Amino acid sequence: MEGALIIGVFERLGFHLCKKLLEMGYEVRGISLNPSPDGSEEDMELEIGRNSNFEKLPIESARALCGRDQALIFSLYDLYTERKITRPHSERLAGDLEELIRLNDKWDSVVLLIPDSLGRQHPEECEINPIEKAVELAEGSAERVLRVILPSNGNTRPVEEQSAKKNICQNAGQTPSESCEGSDWREAAERIALLIDQGETGTRILEGIYK
Repeated sequence: MEGALIIGVFERLGFHLCKKLLEMGYEVRGISLNPSPDGSEEDMELEIGRNSNFEKLPIESARALCGRDQALIFSLYDLYTERKITRPHSERLAGDLEELIRLNDKWDSVVLLIPDSLGRQHPEECEINPIEKAVELAEGSAERVLRVILPSNGNTRPVEEQSAKKNICQNAGQTPSESCEGSDWREAAERIALLIDQGETGTRILEGIYK
């Protein structure tokens, strides 16, 4: 059975990718990057926790991870676009991630999920910069590296587009998280999961999402 470790499993993109990989028969373990878990994370954990092929792990358990996962997936999209973490937390997290990577001699593949806005932030304003060192270390330890670039529109999608989509969903008697917005993340996750399963490498740009 194929295995994957998703770092950022309870972010929107990481969560839907986790669900898709589980559907495809993968054994998935996940690490949360959210320093202050909320009700939505608890709901996600309840949903995928029912699958016996999923296991949630604390980042501190790095030593137990060695040799069990073929793919290391960094789901950093939401952290970049929503800036959920403070710089001190980012620096601690980066240290834990570097330890995790060094304890694994070789990853079959490393997958990076990042927004197209990456690189346009002012260096002093980007709290996630320390994590980039861990990402670079992971890239150097892998036989294959896949970088998936997703559109961010500055912050997942423009406010006016979010409002319009919310109105459409409400008129249809559905909530955005259950239908319209969820379908965007599901579509992206399906395309990413296919790239992972096919062993693709290099840089892939996902276009046509959030339209």
